[in-house]
Amino acid sequence: MKRILERVAVPLIAAIIGAAIVGGVALASIPDGNGTIHGCYSSTGTLRVIDAATQSCASGQTALNWNQQGPRGPSNVFAVYHDTKTTVEGTGTTLDSEKVPAGSYVFIAKLTLSDGSETVDGYCTLTAGGDVDTQVAVASKSTTGGTFLPMTLTVVHTATSQIAASLVCYGPAEAQYAKLVAIKVANLSNTAQ
Repeated sequence: MKRILERVAVPLIAAIIGAAIVGGVALASIPDGNGTIHGCYSSTGTLRVIDAATQSCASGQTALNWNQQGPRGPSNVFAVYHDTKTTVEGTGTTLDSEKVPAGSYVFIAKLTLSDGSETVDGYCTLTAGGDVDTQVAVASKSTTGGTFLPMTLTVVHTATSQIAASLVCYGPAEAQYAKLVAIKVANLSNTAQ
């Protein structure tokens, strides 16, 4: 009978101890099961990572928790503008251009084309890398004076090296209040439908 108990008891006790160790490791993991890292910091700036299941912050320390991945940082925005009235020729006039570091961007350009003393018969292109957006503006001269046509162009582009973006307009027309903005984003999906 003693031998039977030894054969059953020893493996059973070993299994219980093993489960307790594995369970303790699971509870004592950094980060915890929710992906949170627990820590404590002092007024001197010392940071100490702790196992929240078995440790706590000492007197004079403040608890600080964060997730393993971390929140997304802020976006980067680059902008150039050209407010003065510019005569736009048929061969093309660059109103704004901007070079930005590698990454994924949404490029937005806006401007106003006007007729001045002539008819508006122009178009503008926003180019970034190999992507282009074109907007056409055609309007007859207004009987009450100038015709102002607001335009907005958008391009999305991802590149592994520096990206050059340009806003170019073709006339005859006059362009004014041109602005080119590049917004760097973490992820970019550009799907044709």
